[in-house]
Amino acid sequence: MSIYLTGDIHGDVEKRFYSWNAPWQPRNEPGSLCSSWLEHWLPSSKNDTLIILGDFGVLWYDKEDLERRFCEELHLLKLLDKLGCTVLFLDGNHENHPRLKALPTVQLFGAPAGKVEDAERVYHLRRGEIYEIEGKSFFVMGGATSVDRARRIPGSSWWPGENVTAAELRHGLDNLFSHGNSVDYVLTHTAPLHISLEMFPDERGEPQFEDPTAEKLEKVFKRIAFKQWFFGHMHVNRIIQSDPRFVALFDRIVDLDRLDEAELPLTGEVCATRFERKFLPFR
Repeated sequence: MSIYLTGDIHGDVEKRFYSWNAPWQPRNEPGSLCSSWLEHWLPSSKNDTLIILGDFGVLWYDKEDLERRFCEELHLLKLLDKLGCTVLFLDGNHENHPRLKALPTVQLFGAPAGKVEDAERVYHLRRGEIYEIEGKSFFVMGGATSVDRARRIPGSSWWPGENVTAAELRHGLDNLFSHGNSVDYVLTHTAPLHISLEMFPDERGEPQFEDPTAEKLEKVFKRIAFKQWFFGHMHVNRIIQSDPRFVALFDRIVDLDRLDEAELPLTGEVCATRFERKFLPFR
């Protein structure tokens, strides 16, 4: 029974989990037929959990578009079900937030979650909740600012609700207080502001990169004790050199209990700017 984490998938389920040349492939077996994700990473997948750190992007279309794109979305959800494990995801900034908020609420791992109705075991982890999975506690806070907002179309490729609200922050802080301000792991889409600035120092003071969610996560960071903090959004796989408890994930899939084996690089060198990174979002 393992817990796996990966970063943004932007709706591209096939590339992340079913491609021969996917970035998670073992280095000694590049593109090997026998190293499919199901076989290599999830030998007892029905008992395992996969967590996607935001920019899930599968529940993408509004109702009027969904009627003609339903088969496409259903195909992606069936591919996730085929993995066999329980799939959990945070919301990122590139999401259809009204659709996520409309998901029916169920109790999962001790807290409210959104159940994706057309999938068997796919769930949205809600902002500010604490989940108990395999004896470990996880505080969750999705959301971030879209730095490419100007290039997106409201209601088609961008929706309101991407940033954490004051009420959601208060809810999260109240839950943390009830939990003794201590959890095993923190899962967010973006990082606290000081981590973002360490990764991308040239963005300091640039208006287009201001992120209210990153600022709110600073308040979380200053109040709690935790073992590790995982986040996506940055489209890099890095362990933060100044504080190795922080781990940025993008296209790697890591086993929570075997993180050392992932051989993630440190942020010894400044990351590329947000518009120079290697990945253009599928959604």
